[in-house]
Amino acid sequence: MSPQRPLGNALFDRSPTTRCDWIDQLRGWAVLVMIEVHAFNTWLGPPPAVVPPRLNFLNGLVAPSFLLCAGFSLVLSTFDSRGGLRPFGHTLRRLGFILLCAYLMHAPGLSLVDWTLLGTDRKYRGLFQIDVLQCVVYSLLILHGLARLLRTPLRLGLAATALLAGVLSISSRVWAMDLASALPLPFAGMVTGLPIPPGPEGVASLFPLLPWLSFPALGVVLGTLYFRGRVLLMEGTAAGPDKPTDGSSPTAAPPARAALSEVAWLLLLVLVALPAILWGRSAADTWLLGRGIPDALLGPLHNTTLPSFAERAGWVCLLGALLGVLSRVGLRSSIMATLSSESLLVYLFHLFLIYGPLQLSQVERVLHTGPQRVGWLGTSLLCAVVMAISTAVGVAWARVRKDPPRADRLRAIGARILLAYFLLGGWVSVVKFWRRPELAKKPYYMLKWLGRSAPTSQPPG
Repeated sequence: MSPQRPLGNALFDRSPTTRCDWIDQLRGWAVLVMIEVHAFNTWLGPPPAVVPPRLNFLNGLVAPSFLLCAGFSLVLSTFDSRGGLRPFGHTLRRLGFILLCAYLMHAPGLSLVDWTLLGTDRKYRGLFQIDVLQCVVYSLLILHGLARLLRTPLRLGLAATALLAGVLSISSRVWAMDLASALPLPFAGMVTGLPIPPGPEGVASLFPLLPWLSFPALGVVLGTLYFRGRVLLMEGTAAGPDKPTDGSSPTAAPPARAALSEVAWLLLLVLVALPAILWGRSAADTWLLGRGIPDALLGPLHNTTLPSFAERAGWVCLLGALLGVLSRVGLRSSIMATLSSESLLVYLFHLFLIYGPLQLSQVERVLHTGPQRVGWLGTSLLCAVVMAISTAVGVAWARVRKDPPRADRLRAIGARILLAYFLLGGWVSVVKFWRRPELAKKPYYMLKWLGRSAPTSQPPG
């Protein structure tokens, strides 16, 4: 925890900043809730042991939090304290790496045989399913492009406002019109969350850019306001004393001051968030009625509407403001800040842990677990274990990164392991299905190529 600071002093402290604590804290807590989402969705069941509506709503704020934080951070990382553009090369390389990880998560597999002999049509369609990482990267690439084109925080903020309004105004219509059917498969999942193609064999994007681009765009709008209120110096103040040219002793300049204190900015955020929550809650259920939307689509299109966006964005801002106030009075968690900075690693690792080792048949027999077969107590314990291990991995890697040569060595070892698995993994399954094709639960390409019998229908998933 940080040293305590009286709230009254923080309210009037207008010292400028280039780092936003509440964004770090919000993203760190979102990482933990994200683990809870996947743990409970994987293990909790069967009915009546289901996630209650209020917890389900809280879980639904995880992705908006990540996306809003990404857009907000873009402003502070793209522009220096004078409003000039920073170099883009490092950011572009990082976004490329995240996009590679995103597509590998939905790839037919991580081995050569998964892409060939054990491939299926549905696996390849799943490659183009837009999940949260793809949504983050493509949204940031669009917004970075606007930043490079417009070159100032103010212009970027105005453009992001227009983009936000445009996305929310067309998302429901684009979904209802089935515009995705006219687009090539790699792009179709970016504009709709409905199955492609329609039916049980279709694959639905979880976070298409319409409407999810609206959250990073809102983050940029808020980041621009924060930049002007908390980063830019007020006219007539300076970070250091003036240097006269006549040889006389320098005169002290007024201390550097921003337009707003951090607490004042957070209070303004609360004043905007509360009406958004109340209006969004009151209008969400009736917004699509009378707009020519088929009744069958009213449920799937609910989260594409302006009221749904306003309610979720309001809650994210309200929770972020609360964390910001707590941080200003000294209740700042360094572990949450670490989880924020290592969010990609923790995201990938906890998915590997849940859907890899913890779903091995041997492990499930020992722990008496299985998908949707664990009660509340067992699911809570498994969730706590995954949280603890994932957090430990994130903290450990944050320490390793302070020693760049060691970090590079570990990355090289990891790359070699992945390459070896790509070449050698999966061949046991190939031999098994070659000998006993009736064990195959999916229509693998190898069965068709070899003229062996295959399942007549492919189970979902």
